[in-house]
Amino acid sequence: MKTTENRQISAPSRDDWFDELPPPSLTGESFVEHDAVFGDAHLCVTAAEFRGAALRAMVAGVTLDLRGTHLAPEGATIELDAALSGVEILIPAGWDIVTDVTAVCAQVETEGATPVSASGAPELRIVGSVAAGALYVRVTRTRAAAA
Repeated sequence: MKTTENRQISAPSRDDWFDELPPPSLTGESFVEHDAVFGDAHLCVTAAEFRGAALRAMVAGVTLDLRGTHLAPEGATIELDAALSGVEILIPAGWDIVTDVTAVCAQVETEGATPVSASGAPELRIVGSVAAGALYVRVTRTRAAAA
């Protein structure tokens, strides 16, 4: 006699995906330079003032967490070059964000940002290109717990 078992198969939730992130790499540097190729990176900036970053990703996933820092008075620029990759930038509420990213078969999304103020406050500028991938800039209020 043959028996069958009914199982419900569901896709992993977003929370399950975050459990799979590598542990964050903390850096106190005000300028971050990182290359990710065929892998994942989770970078948390803890410097008193963030001045910028140069990120390159090729078939990779990169998370840059800026919620533990403040913008330098002159602002900061993130230079991004990503292909076949997903890049996520987490920033605290209240930062002015300007994006100038060329997307080729890619998605660029800013979630939770407010319009740039006319107050002359420092700006976070994100420039570069994303090809066959995605850039997500997410404004969040709290830092994720370190794994």
